[in-house]
Amino acid sequence: MIEYKILLSIQTNEFYSFFDNMTIASITFLAWTSAVIAALLAVTTIIFSQFNERLIHRVNDISKEIQALMSKRENHQLIIEKINEIIYLNANKKVYKSTLYYFFFLSYLSGGLWVLSGIGYILDQVNISSGDLTVIVLAIFAIFLTFFGLPIILFQFNRNPALKVDNKNRTSLSNLISYFNSITRISNELIIKDYIQPTLNFTISLSGKLMISSNQQVPISNVTYIFECVGKSNSKQIIKLKSNSAKKYNEYKVKPLNKNENNFEGLYNIIKSSTYQNLYVFSPKGEAIATYKLWISSDSENKISLNIHEYFNMSPDSYIIKALTTKKWLHVFQAENKQNEYKLIKVK
Repeated sequence: MIEYKILLSIQTNEFYSFFDNMTIASITFLAWTSAVIAALLAVTTIIFSQFNERLIHRVNDISKEIQALMSKRENHQLIIEKINEIIYLNANKKVYKSTLYYFFFLSYLSGGLWVLSGIGYILDQVNISSGDLTVIVLAIFAIFLTFFGLPIILFQFNRNPALKVDNKNRTSLSNLISYFNSITRISNELIIKDYIQPTLNFTISLSGKLMISSNQQVPISNVTYIFECVGKSNSKQIIKLKSNSAKKYNEYKVKPLNKNENNFEGLYNIIKSSTYQNLYVFSPKGEAIATYKLWISSDSENKISLNIHEYFNMSPDSYIIKALTTKKWLHVFQAENKQNEYKLIKVK
């Protein structure tokens, strides 16, 4: 107990010594620097407020345009362009947040310095009237509210945007669905079919190398696509893709687990000649969101594309569930219960 009192006494003496050694010179210098800092904070506040105001107004205007287009059932491509414009307007969040954190740090540092200087100034006065003390304390409190309250206010700007975009300039499927539902009534199946439009392309080279590319009209994250090609004797080719890229177009190289396999022309022909094709869309939790029948289009002999044809209600079978839970991306199930697995390596 005695040791605690001694330690407390030492800390108290050091506290008073710190303020006792503070002079008017440091407070004067702080006043000089604060004039520059306060000007910068004021300019930053104006920029932030104008930026957010214009952003909110523009996004609201685009949302009204989208609502009008959807009510008239006009072309989907124009709506897709406006959705991507909203994502673009909400882009560069990383820079925005970094600037905001810098503002937060500078404002709190300045506020803390002024509070310490104010306490030191009061303690430096030998005889101070109650009126002077009241004015000084209120001035310190005003500075405290300014420097500590302003960042909190700025953090409230655009906290609930119409369409949430992450730091990689993507939106999640759930956010996109919520956005559409906020302006009109539309099913999840139509949102994916008409406005995301996921497609899968296969290109075979003369040397037998197989390239797979995926494309979607809106950069979507937190969704898994499973493409299924079913051929004769119920043989299946299953391709699983997780959409987490900020790009709408991605390319992949096919890598076999069997090192002796280096020609994929047979696999390409099997997919090309498959009897029917399906697409399953899953949430990050593995919940089925929508299923579609696909159709194959071909630009040339060495390139085919899988495109959404129509929505149909079908529960995924055991093959799809197995592909969903494994880390392998491409599976070939043959009639004799033989299975080949491949990896897909993203091309940068």
